[in-house]
Amino acid sequence: MKSGRAWVSWPSAAAILASAMTATVVHFQLRDAQETGNDRNTFLQREIAKLERETDEIRNLPDYIADFLGRKQVIEAVQKDRLQPVWLLDELPRLRPQGVYLTSVKLEQSRIQVAGFASSQKAVDEFIGNIAASSRLASPQVVDAPPGNAPLTAFPIGFSLKAEMRAEPSGQAR
Repeated sequence: MKSGRAWVSWPSAAAILASAMTATVVHFQLRDAQETGNDRNTFLQREIAKLERETDEIRNLPDYIADFLGRKQVIEAVQKDRLQPVWLLDELPRLRPQGVYLTSVKLEQSRIQVAGFASSQKAVDEFIGNIAASSRLASPQVVDAPPGNAPLTAFPIGFSLKAEMRAEPSGQAR
């Protein structure tokens, strides 16, 4: 029987060895599959995070567009109004009668303030009449004229640009 036992033990040992080797191979294959799955999951998580950042940028796009359009409107307004001071400094000497001397000119949006001295009140009235007759200027009025008995009459005058002058795209109307 001794010889029979050895025969039975050898196949059992071979089966145990084969089972251990199969279990080891299956273990390594499952571990590799798990590592591959983990790597794939990590890659997908990175891609999802990147897509979420891009969708956030897309969600913020209306705000960016609104900011851009606001800046565009400011630039257009500046471009439209940039020639008004040049035109005004060109036009005022043409409207100024002899004996009127301007000391300051202020342009604030569409309102213009000038100050100066005149040889007589008649010269101031003529200057106001020239401003009123201008095709581009409107509503001239003396603003708090200081009383004076001096040989020169001081005057501050305020007037505005006519609406069609403000509406012109280039700021010029000739």
